[in-house]
Amino acid sequence: MKKKVAFLSNTVTKPINRFLPQYQCSSFGINTIAQTLNTSIDTDYLIILLDINYFASDGFLSDKSFNKLADLVSLLKIFRDNNSAKVILSNTAGNFLDINSSINIQQHRKVFDLNQQIDKINNIEDMTVLNIYQLVNYYGFKDFYNIKNGFLFQAPWTKVALIAIADAIIENINLFNNIRKKVLILDADNTLWGGIVGEDGVDNITVDENYPGIIYRFFQQQIKHLKDSGLLLTMVSKNDLSNIKEVFSKRNMPLKWDDFVIKKINWNSKSQNIKDISNELNVGLESVVFLDDSDFELEEVNSALGIDIIKISTNNPVENLTIFEDLLSIKTLNISNEDKHKSEQYLVQNERKNKQKEFTSIHDYLCSINMKITMFLNNTSQIKRITQLINKTNQFNSTTKRYSESEILKMMEFYQIFSFSLIDKFGDLGLISVVIVKDNNIENFLLSCRVLGRMVERKILYLLTKSNNAALTADYIKTTKNHQIESFYGQLSIEDKVDDKGLKKYYFPEKIDNVDFIKEKK
Repeated sequence: MKKKVAFLSNTVTKPINRFLPQYQCSSFGINTIAQTLNTSIDTDYLIILLDINYFASDGFLSDKSFNKLADLVSLLKIFRDNNSAKVILSNTAGNFLDINSSINIQQHRKVFDLNQQIDKINNIEDMTVLNIYQLVNYYGFKDFYNIKNGFLFQAPWTKVALIAIADAIIENINLFNNIRKKVLILDADNTLWGGIVGEDGVDNITVDENYPGIIYRFFQQQIKHLKDSGLLLTMVSKNDLSNIKEVFSKRNMPLKWDDFVIKKINWNSKSQNIKDISNELNVGLESVVFLDDSDFELEEVNSALGIDIIKISTNNPVENLTIFEDLLSIKTLNISNEDKHKSEQYLVQNERKNKQKEFTSIHDYLCSINMKITMFLNNTSQIKRITQLINKTNQFNSTTKRYSESEILKMMEFYQIFSFSLIDKFGDLGLISVVIVKDNNIENFLLSCRVLGRMVERKILYLLTKSNNAALTADYIKTTKNHQIESFYGQLSIEDKVDDKGLKKYYFPEKIDNVDFIKEKK
């Protein structure tokens, strides 16, 4: 069955429908905007497509334009409370005729300011921005707008624009449902720079301000932006370690040595190195993307592991600059604060592992790192991270049920949604666990893989039992990946039962032993 897409626009949107054949499209007139957003709509996606004339008065943006946007945002919040549909709201671009350049400059500044305000709807769950402003910059004003048709028929979009808008809508819909990759695995020679350092020497590889070196610099800048958006960077190179280190110490490049959380620079097979990276980062192979210029290496990795591979062009490196633009699996609609610091978190995690090697007893090590845990109940300020953890965690997840932000917010009215953060002497690990409880029954218990093996799960069960002052029960649905929580529940429960639907119920005692070396932070 086709997914439903509804348009709410001050322009004619029917011409866009023919470029969205995979969806069942309908439309609402802009005159009904208040009524439409105040009611429940039978659609999967609501596309609000507004050109500049919706916000302009007598052809110009003014303070009233910003008031109109504020009213729209208020209506969208009401819509979110009454609807599960995901919302895509367009920003806008000036379609001002070049009559007076100084006035145009003022108006374009207002467009920029207005779009900055529109961008804030990304903070409302299940809403995102359709970047019309970027599309106009890419295609050009004259290829995007037909001013005459805009006034005559309320159809300001050219065919080029209609196709571009439809493609952007499709990408945004796909991103709503996208499970993003977590790790980029990068070759070095002829990937991060032009040439082979072992043959050409450090001074002769191309990564500078001249062609083709400038292409590799720009490619590195793109990778750096992906790191800042939460992707982990790793390197796999058949090389001498000293050669690669010398490149990073002597050549001025956007990417630095410490931007890579793991470097496998040796003469082992790349498939084995990638397996090792997957194990060290505790992520599945389905979460990684491998980039290399060598057909031999790509085929070796693909045949051994079956992961996503990307071919890097050495003959025409300019082609590499569109790789990430076309790769949906690394894109995301929203970037959390924790995403921005993910690389630093993993580097600190490696520091923890190295410190652990100094201890013969894991208990002594855990006692030495000064862990402190904080418990929160129905904390709406953490809603994005709570949702992210619920929808990404697989290994320590008792039922693997997934929920949207709106569903979790509604559940907070009737459920106890506990969240937990953890710090130790190395740093702040952020939000590491979510537990969903109703009537003293744990419906879902999930824990970040970053803190497995610390007895944090036992501490959390102790805190939950203490908080509710009652013996708890817990649900468990078996998957191929969540055997660790089954083992944990089995160790602490006094009884378990399985119903005819495969739901396993665990029963815990009224008293759970405390984990004294994890302190409670108020």
